[in-house]
Amino acid sequence: MVLALVVVTAITALHSVLNSTMVRTRLRERVEAALAARLGGVELGSHSEVEWSMRLSFGPVRISPEPGSPVVMEMERVRVRPRWTALLAGRLEPGLVQLRTVVLRPGTNLEGLKALARRLESKPGAPPKEGTASAAPGTRLPRLEIQDLRVELVSSQDGHPLDLGAWDAQVEVSGGAAARVLELVVQRDGGGEARSTVRWARDQPFQVDVGVEGMPLRPLIELLGQRVGLRATAGSVTGRINGLLPADLRRGELEVAGRIDGLFLEGSRLATEPVGPWRLSGAGTVDWDRGSREIRLRDGHVGFGENDSLRVNLEGVYEGTRSPRFRAEARVDQLRYQDAVDALPPQFSLGNEAPRIPGLLDARIRVSGPVRDPEQWLLDVKLDLTGLRAASKSTPFFLRGPFIYRPVDSVGHTREISVGPQNPNFVPISDLPRYVSRAVTTSEDAGFWFHPGFDFDEMKESIIDAAEGSRVRGASTLTQQLAKNLFLSRERTFARKVREALFTVALEASLPKSRLMEIYLNIIEWGPGIYGLGEASRHYFGVNPRSLSVQQAAFLATIIPNPVRYHAMFERGRLPAAWQHKVRNLVRKLETNGIIDASQAFQAEFTPLKFRSERP
Repeated sequence: MVLALVVVTAITALHSVLNSTMVRTRLRERVEAALAARLGGVELGSHSEVEWSMRLSFGPVRISPEPGSPVVMEMERVRVRPRWTALLAGRLEPGLVQLRTVVLRPGTNLEGLKALARRLESKPGAPPKEGTASAAPGTRLPRLEIQDLRVELVSSQDGHPLDLGAWDAQVEVSGGAAARVLELVVQRDGGGEARSTVRWARDQPFQVDVGVEGMPLRPLIELLGQRVGLRATAGSVTGRINGLLPADLRRGELEVAGRIDGLFLEGSRLATEPVGPWRLSGAGTVDWDRGSREIRLRDGHVGFGENDSLRVNLEGVYEGTRSPRFRAEARVDQLRYQDAVDALPPQFSLGNEAPRIPGLLDARIRVSGPVRDPEQWLLDVKLDLTGLRAASKSTPFFLRGPFIYRPVDSVGHTREISVGPQNPNFVPISDLPRYVSRAVTTSEDAGFWFHPGFDFDEMKESIIDAAEGSRVRGASTLTQQLAKNLFLSRERTFARKVREALFTVALEASLPKSRLMEIYLNIIEWGPGIYGLGEASRHYFGVNPRSLSVQQAAFLATIIPNPVRYHAMFERGRLPAAWQHKVRNLVRKLETNGIIDASQAFQAEFTPLKFRSERP
């Protein structure tokens, strides 16, 4: 009883001494000076206290890379608890460091965080003296706890704040000089947890095991998607990374696997409504060699859908030389077309108009070249639709016979056009001179008769132009244009482009090229309210489309990219000199390609083009 009274009295006296104004003031000054020497501009609030449990509590703390610069980190309270075993041995060692209500302001482009990192690198601090506790190899590091961490980021696009949520974290290093274990746990308010364990021993490689369970994807999408205007409204990720890493990290290999569930994405460039739910999974092996400066992805794959019905196999190498290079391959093998369609979110659905083709397809994309020079990239794409074409022969498709086409113009007006013999303006492709369709393909899509619906070289050039800020050229083939006209709205979104690609494959697999060309010529717009070649030939020249001359066919082919705008030439009754040159160039190409002979080319080049005399 007496001993207990003595202990309580001693603790009370010590607590009173440590919390005296003089001791608190000196303690506050020493803490502030130590932090300022290490971190730069530090502002320490008036609170400082030694609690009954002997924890040192102080705050608030505001940290800037330099005095007067913007605050990068702010902590409402910092609490430090001594390690009792060390304290009884006469040493003062922190056993627990708690940071409460932490706000991190890294800056719009992370400039604040970068400045703080440079400050830490330039102020490494004095090395610990030999024999001190901090220098002893077996000394335990304090456990670190962070509660209610918030990161304040602002979108670099529109300046709106990015809400990444509140986070808690715990870091602890255990073990002795021979072997240690680092454990990191990160938890997000509202669900989601990440755990990382790193084990290492003297002269042995690091054993790394990282697991993520149900971590919300919204913060990551907010962070990575701001430049392209993407946001996540739902979705979580679960995965694991493990492997052995040498201490010098010169070589290493990590096994990576994970899945994404219930992801919904939204953004004006993506679609007019949130797109989801996405269900993706993936796995692969990543290894690197600092000697050869290579990073490789082996045996990788990404799967879409509940059962990975759409599976893309991935391989790649990055060479980090003075002029970095890369090569990558994505491949699908014996993929059921309908499985690919069904694996995507319902916003990519093709509806009831598209045929349900039961066949298989194969595809491969290889790209390689210098990382910083896209113009030098080599692109090799193979799309094999042989299996789809064979299977589609027994699949019903309304486009094989007469059908009704309902175009909508730029102001929302709709009309019905019968595409078939019952329409006097319809013209079968077999009735047209060969140079009519070839003028269109030569002008718009030179590879139409040979490609599987896509011109991958043109796609590459279009992507390069967009990356360099140039005016993006049209990279759509005639089949893609046909898919857009028949099935899709005028919206310019990624979702529409995906649906366009799926419809393009369906068209190429289900119809011969001649039928695709026949439909194209009979439905596309050739001027304001003018649809189909029959209406166009009579409107511009007052002739039956079967009687179009080479020059007339060449003119009609040149106005396809913007027929409403180019209709002004007809209204003026003459062609500008620049457009006459364009028509002549197309005629010369037809002669060079053997579509017309020299006499036809001569007549087309040197006979003035005359529109019909009556004007609307």
